[in-house]
Amino acid sequence: MIRQTDGIQTVGITTNGITLGDAADKLKDIGADSVNISLDSADPLTYRQITGHDCLDKVLNGIDKALSLDMHIKLNCVPVRGINEKDICGLAEFARQFPIDVRYIELMPIGCGRQLQGVPSDEVLGVLERRYGKAVPQAGSEISSPAVYHSFSGFRGRIGFISPMSHKFCMGCNRLRLTADGFLKLCLQYPAGADLRRHLRDGSSDEDIRELILETVKKKPLEHSFVHDPSGDGRKMFQIGG
Repeated sequence: MIRQTDGIQTVGITTNGITLGDAADKLKDIGADSVNISLDSADPLTYRQITGHDCLDKVLNGIDKALSLDMHIKLNCVPVRGINEKDICGLAEFARQFPIDVRYIELMPIGCGRQLQGVPSDEVLGVLERRYGKAVPQAGSEISSPAVYHSFSGFRGRIGFISPMSHKFCMGCNRLRLTADGFLKLCLQYPAGADLRRHLRDGSSDEDIRELILETVKKKPLEHSFVHDPSGDGRKMFQIGG
């Protein structure tokens, strides 16, 4: 239904990849163009430490399946000090060997992230350059993505960095999130937004809801202030959505 909506150019999903091998054919058939796979380590022991499960083989099978269907694949990794920072190059190997974008995302102090220490993007880039040589910045970026991409000699895919802490990109942020309970959230940090579910259920017309969305978007905060004020709206990241 989304794909048939006027103006929609691409449809992507975000997943941990565990059941992707079984679902990829159907996702491709119904119009999914791309898949973002959350994978913080390609090391089986570290993967189990982070996720609590021995499912890395299933994720790798899902990646293979999506590749065979010519889906655009992005692997998302959040480097965390003392947990998976040594696995940075292991994940980059996916971009070296396959047409896959590997993206390193700076940890934001949301939920359990408040008790952890992230690894800045510039440090990750330094690790990769010491291993693979000088990175070449790619001009421009996808309008739907805040990632800044680099290429390395011999790589089939790209390396991307999403750096909300060290290189704040709020002024160019076009993100809105609709949570599972129907709340239109404007910014990861702040509770501002609109309860669309309530209006959908109280008989509001489509035009009323459209106007509500437009008026809500006008209130999108100019920027986050995590560096100076780590407080948020109390939700964990999995409650907010990607």
